[in-house]
Amino acid sequence: CAGVWWLFVSMHRYGQLPAGLAALAVLALWLSNHALAGPRFGDTGLYLVPAMHWDKSYAVVPGLANLFVSLGYNLSYFLYGAVIDAGPWQGRIYHVINSTLAFAVLARGLLAAGSLLRRDPRPLAPRLFQALAMGPTVELANSLYLTSPMPDTAVFLFGIVLAGELVGYLSDPRPTAGAMARVVLLAAVGITIKLSIAGLAVATAGIAYLWWMWRERPGLASWGWGTAAAAAMGLAVIAPWMTLNAISSGYPLYPAFVFPLPVDWIAKVDATKWIQKPMELAPLSTIFTQPAWWHQRLLSLGWMEPDAVRPLTAIAGAAVLACLARPLAWWRGRAAAVPMLVLLAPVCGFFFAFLNTPMPRYQGATLWIAAMLLHAVLSEEEARGDGDFVPAFLSEMPSLFRDRVLPAVRDL
Repeated sequence: CAGVWWLFVSMHRYGQLPAGLAALAVLALWLSNHALAGPRFGDTGLYLVPAMHWDKSYAVVPGLANLFVSLGYNLSYFLYGAVIDAGPWQGRIYHVINSTLAFAVLARGLLAAGSLLRRDPRPLAPRLFQALAMGPTVELANSLYLTSPMPDTAVFLFGIVLAGELVGYLSDPRPTAGAMARVVLLAAVGITIKLSIAGLAVATAGIAYLWWMWRERPGLASWGWGTAAAAAMGLAVIAPWMTLNAISSGYPLYPAFVFPLPVDWIAKVDATKWIQKPMELAPLSTIFTQPAWWHQRLLSLGWMEPDAVRPLTAIAGAAVLACLARPLAWWRGRAAAVPMLVLLAPVCGFFFAFLNTPMPRYQGATLWIAAMLLHAVLSEEEARGDGDFVPAFLSEMPSLFRDRVLPAVRDL
């Protein structure tokens, strides 16, 4: 409700209400049409739906992970699915569980794209990032993941939201302790969705905290209050999640087999190894000694599929643009309104996910985030003086949407 209210207030404040409502209506119709399908991902019946049904029907049971490994996954996404499995959506959560999240991301993107068409006093980089985020979100909406109740979809969408909040925070010349604590809170929420986002979430929270310290240079009292507020918000989310993990498996960070507790119901099966075994890699030191093996292995893991090639291509294009734009900006003596430090978050997120589960779908949106952040930061450097519309938006959107909006035949 708060998000819907903020949406209407923003549209009214910046004169976008009539056009915004019309665009959101078209978006809702388009997304609803795609959300009519049923679950199409294999794990839906294996453990996704059973875990949600258990959360809905029974209380927390000590040692539940020993009954069935997947029931020990204390993911907030499963609780979210259990909550909406009621009323008119009982037994039909597939149509709303992910489409609602995708609608929120696309709605912010539409409004941001509209604001780019005219002069706007707000910082450019966050709006450009949100507009570019429509590309990968549309791609997701056209895939089988939209109506499959899998936490990886929420990780993808929440990663975009988290990165958007970070670039907005770094765009503020006077970041406040409250804004920093809000970013930390969002990062903590992300970790409870699924541990694969932990690299991105921890890096985002760390960058926000260090940026606040660097820009504000708070006194001892202000530093204490700001740090306490951020810690309290993070612990308010993480502490209950870790407690439930400890009860169901004996491990506070389950399925990670770290920090075991001295309890009788400790989980016996290492779920992490069970997940990682089909995706095992050779030592990283062999990349240069056995390149053919690595090429074949990455090929078998899906790194040559369009879902992986598209964001990698976007990153390559942004990197070329950076090599041309950064020296020019330095020569003109123009400092970036958003520091390149923001790229550290998706880099950490990617390497954390890749080293644990090196398949593209487990990386969430980290690759797309890196590409979009590069374009947003570079465009901010070039446009911060006049505030005009950024041609980079128009040049990038066709590559993001290509072959994804119109129906296509898939080789199954």
